[in-house]
Amino acid sequence: MPGLLIPRLTRLWQAGRFPFDQLIRTYPLADINQAERDCDAGRVVKPVLIPAGKGR
Repeated sequence: MPGLLIPRLTRLWQAGRFPFDQLIRTYPLADINQAERDCDAGRVVKPVLIPAGKGR
């Protein structure tokens, strides 16, 4: 279903109705436990861990 879902999500995003950027949150690798807690609590959908020394 990606052929249907992706275009629909893109249209919603273009219309300002799907804030995908709010689904992702970055964490330093040292905060892996906080990232898991936030995900488990529903505060974030996609936690992204950034290794030490890597800029965003």
